[in-house]
Amino acid sequence: MSRAKNPVWDYFRKLDSDQSKAVCLECDKILSLGSDKPRQQTVSGLKCHLSTCHKDINVMYLKRVADNESDNAAKKMKVVGETKVVTTHVQPTLKAVNERRVEWSDDNIIAQRIDKCIVDMIIVDMLPFTIVEGEAFKRLNFCDPLGPRRYRLKSEKYYRTTLMPATYDKVVEKVQMQLNGAQ
Repeated sequence: MSRAKNPVWDYFRKLDSDQSKAVCLECDKILSLGSDKPRQQTVSGLKCHLSTCHKDINVMYLKRVADNESDNAAKKMKVVGETKVVTTHVQPTLKAVNERRVEWSDDNIIAQRIDKCIVDMIIVDMLPFTIVEGEAFKRLNFCDPLGPRRYRLKSEKYYRTTLMPATYDKVVEKVQMQLNGAQ
């Protein structure tokens, strides 16, 4: 890591004669950076040295690291309208990945939109309700064809007894409003 990015370099400096080693500015101990290739060098040995040999300096170092992280988080925060949005790129936890795989419940807004589209397709194209029981229909993945299936397929009975009557009532209401408004 470079001197500008890691505060550990406030307490160490690289040797002029051997760039794969660093010297502690407090006790003059020479420590290895792990490799003679700059991109493969690490500062974990330097941090370990601070934590075991210079506990008071290690406390200051850890405080600086925490301050840098909070400053970086503040820099990555954007204001969108009235909402602050944090744009950090953090690897998701295993729990978050598993939550993404969970099927949507029937009251999920996206699942409701998909259900409405299916009923609209059945109505507009005058298809039988049994289309949702077909093999090709069951293979559809409504969100991401390559991703995990989150939409739970419903039976033809659900569309016939639940969504169709609700859609019918909405259409009747709209037609009645138009007829009442007609001259």
